[in-house]
Amino acid sequence: MNQSGLQHEFIADAVQTAFEFEGVYNLMKMWADESDQKERDEIVADIQDLIDDCAQRKKVEEVYIRFDDLETIASYSAIAGLTVPHRRPFVHFLHDINTKYGAPNS
Repeated sequence: MNQSGLQHEFIADAVQTAFEFEGVYNLMKMWADESDQKERDEIVADIQDLIDDCAQRKKVEEVYIRFDDLETIASYSAIAGLTVPHRRPFVHFLHDINTKYGAPNS
């Protein structure tokens, strides 16, 4: 792949993804065995699609606050004398409340 002029970043991403997903590995083998340039280009496009799909499948955990819990959170913060600092992420503020008083009932 390197000798055929494919970008180094693409090759590195393909190899990394192939360690986790056998389909990318199989496509890389097909690409190496293929002599027709048009077919090789299509295989490269398929590999790139799989790289993109695999990169997006990682789950991102976000903080979720139910609207009904906002009043409870506000009362906990008032009891504790806590204020939301400007430089500190809100998630740490919520962690402090949860640590001191426990999570609101869901």
